This record gives sequence, C-alpha cells and structure tokens, in this order.
Amino acid sequence: MYTARNEDHISAIAAKHGILSWETIWEKNKDRLKRASPNMLFKGNKLAQGGDQLEIPSKSEEKESGQTGKFNKFKIKQGSLFLRVRILKEGFKPLAGVSYELALPTGGTFKGKTDSNGQLKHPIPDATTHATLTVRVKASDTDPPPPTGSPPPAADDQALRGDVPITWELRIGALSPVCENAPDQYCVPGVQQRLNNLNINTALIDGINGPNTTAAIKSFQEIANITDKVSKPGVPDKALTQEKLRKVHDGPSPVAPADA
Repeated sequence: MYTARNEDHISAIAAKHGILSWETIWEKNKDRLKRASPNMLFKGNKLAQGGDQLEIPSKSEEKESGQTGKFNKFKIKQGSLFLRVRILKEGFKPLAGVSYELALPTGGTFKGKTDSNGQLKHPIPDATTHATLTVRVKASDTDPPPPTGSPPPAADDQALRGDVPITWELRIGALSPVCENAPDQYCVPGVQQRLNNLNINTALIDGINGPNTTAAIKSFQEIANITDKVSKPGVPDKALTQEKLRKVHDGPSPVAPADA
C-alpha cells in the first residue's frame, strides 16, 4: 500500500511507479477512497499522520494482435494532467487580462494572460508537483481601498506607476479534500488550506481547529452570511461552511462567499 503525503496527486503517483495511466490506479482504489475527484487525496496532518492508502497495481504486459510483414500502429491510452489556477483580487473578483509566466521545474515555461474569470490553464507533465507562477498586475489592483470621501488619485500619479510582479510557489497536488471525511467530517486540513489561499489566515496547516483556525472560519462564515445558521460558529460544517468554501475556492468561476 502507498500512503499519500505532501504534494502527492494520482498522476504523479502513477508516474512514480512507472504506470502509464492514472486511471489504472484510480480504478483499483475509487470504491474504497470514495473521492469525488481522483486528484483530491488526503495527505495527512498533525493529528492523523497517515494520508490516504492506495493500492498500487502491479505492472503487467498487455497484448495486441497485428499482421506480420506490415506496419502496425498501436496507441497507448494515457490521460493528460492540467494545472488550473484562478487569481482573485479583493472582494473575490477575478483578476482578468493580466500577464503571467508559469515556470516548471523541468524547464518549461508558459506565458499568457488570465481569462475573464482570472483563470489560466495549461497541460503539465504527469509527475509535476511544483511550479512558480508570476503575474504582473496594475499597481491600482494592489492598493487598499481609499478612505471614504478621499479624492481620486491624480492621473499623472497613476501613469507613472508600473505593473507590480507578484510571485507564488505552487505546490501541485498538496490540496486535501474539504467535503469528504478527510480524515473526518470536518476536513480541517482542507478547510485551512482553502482559507489561506483566500487570504483568510489560519496560520499552520496542521488539522487542528485551534484559535487561529477558529477565528478564520468565523471570518469566512461572517463574509458568507451564515454565522446565524451554523450550529457553532468557528467550527466547520459540511452543509454550509465546507460546501460554500468548496464553491468559492474549487469552482471554475469566481463566486463570492455570500453568493455561493
């Protein structure tokens, strides 16, 4: 059995074991794992050290028939791994049309602009677990909201300000589930990861619903207007907090918590 940890995702695990398609591993484990997404594996935390257990099938030879004396073409079934990232600014609004550069450890680099949803999407090698993403945003997009009643900045001041580069080190495959009993119904590691990605700081990703995590969950519940609906503010609950967090963080289009 193989224990998922760190940045393990099913495509990387397949590549690590010399298996051509991640579907081979998924078919062997999907009934036991019961994960909505093949790439959404629990990686362990401070309380539950072990992550998801996967049975790795043995490699076997597959036979195909062909005619002698002729050129026979065989196609190997192999899935593609895509990296999808959304860049949001304050208010959970998409950062659309900004230039970015995605650098892979293998030396490959992608350049482009985010779409109307603030999203970029690229195929990457199956074994990829890290990447560096740099976006260049307008200086005004990084400014805090001006005080109420303050005059707008002068046009000349804005013209002199260049784009601001922002860089993130991405851990591909590090995200844990948020609604699938990983390791229990509260999915605290997955909740912590998503809150941090949304700039609602929980401090450590340790699976412990301590003071910082409780405060972060309360903040999200307030933003989502569900504080009076949850049984205990500051504690994850699958139907409201975790489901809204999944829609805001994991969905293809930006959704503000109050609208999720």
